[in-house]
Amino acid sequence: MEVKALFLGFSKRRVKSLVESIESGSVVSINATARREVSAENEVVGGDYDIFFLDRELGDRKLGKLLRHVRRQCEATPAVLVYDSEPDGKAFAIASEHDCLLYSEKDRLKRGLTPTEIGEAIESELDAPGIERYLMEVSLSSGPCSTGK
Repeated sequence: MEVKALFLGFSKRRVKSLVESIESGSVVSINATARREVSAENEVVGGDYDIFFLDRELGDRKLGKLLRHVRRQCEATPAVLVYDSEPDGKAFAIASEHDCLLYSEKDRLKRGLTPTEIGEAIESELDAPGIERYLMEVSLSSGPCSTGK
């Protein structure tokens, strides 16, 4: 499965490491775009991506603003909060508040998702056929569908 991903706040080396770890543990193939310098004020995310990866190192305040911005633009697009090797309590709180998955390829104690689990999560989020996803997005944005009666 080919996935178009946007990595916000990561170095190219870190993006490469993340992509390799996910691809090695799943059948997902990631077409990655990286943006190192980001801010909620000037970040235009758009709907061209299947999934977003955000670096925990962006800091609580910047990350919160950016996630709110991403959710306003692309509410249904999955997001992954990536921490270094040890997640802090705030990482779990941010992930919960903004409906993000937690992942790190460096976490040997597996407190977030494993490469296989993150690959499966990506697959399940994107597995719906295109027309079904489109109809669901229309339904979510315009209310209940009419029965025609």
